Amino acid sequence: MKLIVDKKIFETYSGMRLGVVVALGVDNSKQGLFVDELKAEQEQAKIKLSGVELSSHKYIAPWREIYRAFGSKPSEYNSSVEALLKRVLKGKELSDINPLVNLYNALSLKYILPFGGEDLDKVKGDIRLDFATGDEKGIYLGSEEVITCDKGEVTYMDDLGFICRKWNWREGKRTMLTEKTQNVILVTEACVAVEDSVLKKATEELANQVKEKLNGTISVCYIDESNPELEINFESGKKLVQQEIDGVVIEEKKTEFRQKVKKDISKIAERIRVPTGRTALKIHRAIGEVFGLANFSVEHPADEKMGDYASNIAMVMAKQMDKSPRELAEEVVKKLTENERLMEVVEKIEIAGPGFINFWIKDEVLVDGLKEMLRNGDSCLDSNFMSGKKALVEYSSPNIAKRFSVGHLRSTIIGQALFNLYKHSGAEVTNDNHLGDWGTQFGMIIAAVEEKKLDVSKMSVTDLEDLYVEFNKRIEERPELKDKAREAFARLEKGDEAARKIWKECIGVSMKEFDDIYGRLRVEFEHEYGESTYEKMMPSIIEEALDTGVAIKGEGGALIVKFEKDGKEYMPPAMIRKADGTTTYFTRDLATIRKRLDELDLKSDLYVYEVGSEQTLHFRQVFEAARMLWEDAQRVELKHVAHGRMTFSGEKMSTRKGTTIKLEDLIFRAGEEAKKIAKERVSDNVSEKIGLGAVKYNELRRSPESDYDFRWEEALSMEGNSGPYLQYVYVRTKGILEKAGLQGQALQEVRLGLNQDKNWRRRNG
Repeated sequence: MKLIVDKKIFETYSGMRLGVVVALGVDNSKQGLFVDELKAEQEQAKIKLSGVELSSHKYIAPWREIYRAFGSKPSEYNSSVEALLKRVLKGKELSDINPLVNLYNALSLKYILPFGGEDLDKVKGDIRLDFATGDEKGIYLGSEEVITCDKGEVTYMDDLGFICRKWNWREGKRTMLTEKTQNVILVTEACVAVEDSVLKKATEELANQVKEKLNGTISVCYIDESNPELEINFESGKKLVQQEIDGVVIEEKKTEFRQKVKKDISKIAERIRVPTGRTALKIHRAIGEVFGLANFSVEHPADEKMGDYASNIAMVMAKQMDKSPRELAEEVVKKLTENERLMEVVEKIEIAGPGFINFWIKDEVLVDGLKEMLRNGDSCLDSNFMSGKKALVEYSSPNIAKRFSVGHLRSTIIGQALFNLYKHSGAEVTNDNHLGDWGTQFGMIIAAVEEKKLDVSKMSVTDLEDLYVEFNKRIEERPELKDKAREAFARLEKGDEAARKIWKECIGVSMKEFDDIYGRLRVEFEHEYGESTYEKMMPSIIEEALDTGVAIKGEGGALIVKFEKDGKEYMPPAMIRKADGTTTYFTRDLATIRKRLDELDLKSDLYVYEVGSEQTLHFRQVFEAARMLWEDAQRVELKHVAHGRMTFSGEKMSTRKGTTIKLEDLIFRAGEEAKKIAKERVSDNVSEKIGLGAVKYNELRRSPESDYDFRWEEALSMEGNSGPYLQYVYVRTKGILEKAGLQGQALQEVRLGLNQDKNWRRRNG
């Protein structure tokens, strides 16, 4: 077998080295061995590091940067050595586990280096240190739940999954060292700040102690960029039993429901604060009266057998009340059943699982709800919980001179749905299409247009995008073209008449095509501000950030905003101005907030940004910086609603390479595919409506943050949860009612009652 460190690790994290000890045939069963050494090193660490800020220590700070680089916040994920030292410095004694673990914990404290070890008999195939693909699974030490690695994190793995996540953060259960371990690989990790002599001394002490106290055959090796692989004369996995090989699959199935419940609770706590249905509101208010709070959910359970509504209040309050969720749920139910107003609509209340409270609504309440729907139509869905509030929703945000990609489709559909929902909830709502009409890409287009002497007004968006893609490809062959593009964009920034003319024509051509698409999608915008709108605001934003101390000079002359509390960083810094003096998206988004706070027609209580999930950190930084800069930003709610990626059979979309899937192509195909499922010949207009309805519904039926692969057979299915099926049911029902002569007043006078078959129940909110 081998220990292999992928070369990309060394390319990304220069100066990284490993000291490796392979020990075969050791006796790890001796109780109490190395406990005295462990206690001594704990006391030494308290003395040596008294008053020292761990995050700034020269051996620990680089690990924090490494974790940040692969997307893991140091405030949430610490290297093993930092976590170990924090525990000791808080006065928590490290316990006796087994000789090997006691030894490497003691040495980790002594040298301030991460140490770890794996049982070679529990490893399947080679051990690899590599960037995770996001498919690696395993079970943590001390847990029974199956966890999947984050894509891009650095992980130790074998053929069965991860064996240690996030480099050295959390050990896997399968390969952990136990008193039965006989064949082991022990690793000491040194970042760029660690001297070779320190790594060598630490590794040799580890090897000598194992050889002296645990016997066995010992070999020592060092891995670095020039020597990335270690051949180990050992056949791994000999003692793996089938249950361990299948363990991840088995545990994954066992915990699937448990994880789903946790995920649902998390989503509810984060997103759903107040239900909008009137029956749900009655339940919510009744529970709120018991506890005097509103931060809990009342939701439809996934399984209809569990009632019409369910609440997690007992789960939310149990810890605070120092009671078990089940015990607290029993007290809540007792008080709720004494609430006469609530029991006018509720048939029964029961407790399920660990403490969920389930509600069954009376049949007559459901019938009254159906009658109201017949009488009032869509207006029965209106709510007033946002009455008196103002909201602004930003969505769509396509780029000028680039065709409207399906990458913007999710934002457009979800954003319009949010706009409609806030409106139905009583808010005064406006929207803004934040157009990508500024940036260095326009330097490329202007340079190409001038070089070829083209008339932009006679071009299409497709022509402009093709021009951009072609220019990008030519830059690879002729790097000097990049300077021409920079010069062209500099002229645009300075107001050069010729450059501005080309730029404005690009906007005109693009907006003509975008407006056609918005018309077909039935989307209208009250405001459409491009990024160029905020260019003149940049100097004052930067000056204010410097004057208030929010922005400081970073390395190389760039201006950055640091996010710290009590001297500790809680979020990576953001760049407000590059070293060369150019501004960033961060600066422009700050300017956008300032404009919205200042201008009367944009002022709101709630600002919602519907943008892809890859911008989550960016918006957290922007919102926090705005609150640091301006008091009025602290008095409004800034919210990022993130959507995941859409792919077509796994294809990602990239404009730079010219492989984007275009929305006009999608709309055309939607109509063509709809014709195939129609039993009768339909017009192009009708088929397009069916197709677009399918695309919209396919988007809105899933969680916005989810990634998904668009499949026509699923979106256009005539069975189950699809747009065309709902359209079919609607048309079919209308046809039946017309044949029965039930229209207008006649329909409102229909007597409704529930079938005696209790399986016939529909939810009413």
